[in-house]
Amino acid sequence: MNNLIDKKILYFLLGRVTLAMAIAYMLPICYAILTLQSHRIAVFFAALSAICAAISTIFTYIGRNHRQRIKISESAAIMILIWPILTLLGVIPFIATHWLTPVDAILETTSNLTAAGISFLPDNAPYVLKLWQAVLMWLGSFIFL
Repeated sequence: MNNLIDKKILYFLLGRVTLAMAIAYMLPICYAILTLQSHRIAVFFAALSAICAAISTIFTYIGRNHRQRIKISESAAIMILIWPILTLLGVIPFIATHWLTPVDAILETTSNLTAAGISFLPDNAPYVLKLWQAVLMWLGSFIFL
């Protein structure tokens, strides 16, 4: 199994994906600042962005000195690993704001990342959560490509 999959390249790519998530958390921060919403929203998303950036740094460091070419088995492994990691990082705003239960938040995030189109977010949810939902949809489509 070790000669089929190079773990360093997997860690490196997971580092890049979590970096994309850290950058994605910046959009709600910009929205909160531009619309003069509560500073708590901006600080909350900034903290989440910092956590994702730290995870990205760790993954990238572990994956340093990786091969420059990726095999088909490694591509399949990275696609399998990306979805659970992005789901775990993406559910936090839905759960922390108490707009969705943990199960609904996981289903909402997974649905958005995989473009399934099922939404559990109520119509009266804050716009920042609807923006986060749209960001997850975009990120899921981008990662799939």
